[in-house]
Amino acid sequence: MPLMSPESRFGRFGGREWHGYDTAQVCLNGHVITQFAGTRPERLKKFCDKCGAETIIACPKCSKSIQGYHHTGSVHGPPRKEAPAFCHESGTAFPWTEAQIAAAQRLADETAEFTPEDREQFRQSLNDMVKQTPSTPLAVNRSKKLLLKGGRLVSDGLRDILVDVLSEAVKKQIWG
Repeated sequence: MPLMSPESRFGRFGGREWHGYDTAQVCLNGHVITQFAGTRPERLKKFCDKCGAETIIACPKCSKSIQGYHHTGSVHGPPRKEAPAFCHESGTAFPWTEAQIAAAQRLADETAEFTPEDREQFRQSLNDMVKQTPSTPLAVNRSKKLLLKGGRLVSDGLRDILVDVLSEAVKKQIWG
């Protein structure tokens, strides 16, 4: 997707105000490279300087830009620190979200204290927690019970894996 000048992308109002989302650049592991790929293309990097993974600026499924900084005119706020989990256009999980979900599922699969039924219940609960569905409160409750069964090592491991894909509310409900 070609990058556009700030003027053509957001429009100039009174010679100084931009409105709309800029494009974010994120590596395939979820590290945000820049929230300003559209307006500050000099910040673009082909590979992540934290992990060496390739970077993207658009959804692999629908090719829409990854939403970056939200320009609101003359009011400036801090850019988001974390990458979005899902594409705003297609609803598809980004590669980093898929990787974190898969890693959490692998940890649950390797947890000796979990029965096959526990693993399947965790898999279903994980999807509800990441997507924040009406079933999220039930999923949180089930996951808390499973984490108690798995012990502190499993709980800490899952927290470290899922820190970037779960909402603050879900993290607080599970881990306090």
